[in-house]
Amino acid sequence: MIKTVLAYIVCSAAVVLAQVDVAPLSDAERNSAEHVSFDALQQASVEVVKRTAECGEAAQNHIAVVGTPIASFTAAKIAWVIGKPATAIAILDKVREKHGEDPMPAQLGTGVTTDIVCNSWIACIARQSGDIPRAKKAFEDLLAKASKKPELGALGRIILLYNAEVEFRVCGNAERALQLLRSAQSEMPVDEQRRDACIMYDEWAAFQERVIQGEQMEANRSLQPSSFKSNNMALLAMGQLVQMGIAAAPRASMYHDAGEALAERNLSLVMESSTTDIDRMLVRLMSAFLHQERKDYATAEGLYLSVFKDQVFFSPEAGIMAARCQRASGRAEDADASLKRVRERFPHYLRVVDQEVNSKGM
Repeated sequence: MIKTVLAYIVCSAAVVLAQVDVAPLSDAERNSAEHVSFDALQQASVEVVKRTAECGEAAQNHIAVVGTPIASFTAAKIAWVIGKPATAIAILDKVREKHGEDPMPAQLGTGVTTDIVCNSWIACIARQSGDIPRAKKAFEDLLAKASKKPELGALGRIILLYNAEVEFRVCGNAERALQLLRSAQSEMPVDEQRRDACIMYDEWAAFQERVIQGEQMEANRSLQPSSFKSNNMALLAMGQLVQMGIAAAPRASMYHDAGEALAERNLSLVMESSTTDIDRMLVRLMSAFLHQERKDYATAEGLYLSVFKDQVFFSPEAGIMAARCQRASGRAEDADASLKRVRERFPHYLRVVDQEVNSKGM
């Protein structure tokens, strides 16, 4: 949010200079214009700092007045998006220490204990803000619980995928990343109620293992279609982003009015981050699905194609969804071309693509 506002301020100042610099100016006129522009920039910058401080104070007051875990999550979310990650983590640490074993507030809809959600959020915030040791500590705390509870089998695999990404992308430790991915496939318990999800995450870990070893083509060719993966792609993306505190605000009301700006800033932080390809893929998939539901096929197609071109775990499904958007827009030839590319890159999807062609993607 702060970056966005500052960018607007700088652009506004540039416009002022551009407007006064159309005709040749004398030195006095130029100095005056520069002074006016600088004064406007400085005053607006002071206002940004002031409003940010007021926002932080209001968040702390919210915790004090409401006094519930959900109030702390709301305040942590705001601190996160206004550029105060350390404050957000400190708030979540307090909630974890006091309410860790309590059921998670229903507003978050995750169905696990509060300490698990706290550590998930902390891992995400720390990773995005560059505090890698803190992120790793949160990952370790999550895995210590997940490794002992079958009902957390899918979550444990997600955490190992994130941890491996940090080790490889940020720390440059490919061997450690490979160890973590192999652990995801062999050491995590299986949640019988979510067996399909556990199997999918095992396949994801195997895919990432090949990618890290420099075997992108083999990784692509190894991907297998499954009805679970294709039918639940949007829900899987949303659920994982909610677990990490990215996609959903603590209260639905945060998405009304000014809350829309908070939600957009939250997602933009992910897209700006240099530490995660996983979350960027999930954000684009979730956004594409929402645009598709609104029949904004052009935007959805672009988002799906960006995932397809990135050669990531959900690339084949994204390619198929892009073809559906193209067909819905009346561009059957483009849809057939997209499906052809899916068939070429992901040979195990041959039957799926043929079914898509025969059904015309409807």
